Amino acid sequence: MKPVVIKVGGGTLAGGALEDLPDLLSAGHRIALVHGGGHQLTSMLDALGIPTRFHAGLRVTDEEALEVAEIVLAGGVNKALARGLDALGVRAAGISGTDGPTLLVEPVSDLGRVG
Repeated sequence: MKPVVIKVGGGTLAGGALEDLPDLLSAGHRIALVHGGGHQLTSMLDALGIPTRFHAGLRVTDEEALEVAEIVLAGGVNKALARGLDALGVRAAGISGTDGPTLLVEPVSDLGRVG
């Protein structure tokens, strides 16, 4: 059985969208969750006075925004998701795409430090 990759938005825990995961896992599915967190990132950038820019509806991430993104996404959102999964009885460990060669990407033009 191939692994299942599920993309969840930053507000998914509050909406209960992960409640089916225990059943999927008990059926033998291997699952990797990939999360967002754009609203949390924008809120933190606003709080720090760092402008948020978009190009064609996609976030442009410069060096300053990248540092904040790593703190918010790998720190706050990722760990909250792992705790939420634990509360559902799903063993989870949060990692970042920058941990070792977890993800290999190519730059996306016009979006700064986005791959």
